Amino acid sequence: MMKNFLMVIMLACMFACTAGKKSVTVDANALKGEWVMVDFKGQETEKLEEIPPVPLHFFEGENRFQVKPFNSVSGGYEVNGPEIKFLMGPSTMMAQPPEEMIFLNNFYKVNHFEIVKGQLILKNEADQVKMTFKKKG
Repeated sequence: MMKNFLMVIMLACMFACTAGKKSVTVDANALKGEWVMVDFKGQETEKLEEIPPVPLHFFEGENRFQVKPFNSVSGGYEVNGPEIKFLMGPSTMMAQPPEEMIFLNNFYKVNHFEIVKGQLILKNEADQVKMTFKKKG
């Protein structure tokens, strides 16, 4: 009897922990292609005079990205459902303006993505980072 009671309590706790969370099914192949940033919120973004139209490219057939805030930065990425992790890779070495450092510091904090109404949203809610991209072309 006590075993059944504990089982019911455990199931109730598990249900309570998952209630309200929206299940998101994301197809990583939908990332492929070239995107352009149209909105940007994150740490120190108030220092930006305008939102730079940063291009972001996800390559076909491989988990590799390239982003060009000013320099060209590329690397791998890992996707697990709605979670995404950008891995550091090679970069060109031109002088980095402050805008690029603000972008990259926020970009590498991204840990989730979703595609809503044809727009790619990269975010990290804990760090209040949100980057919105639209498909180029």
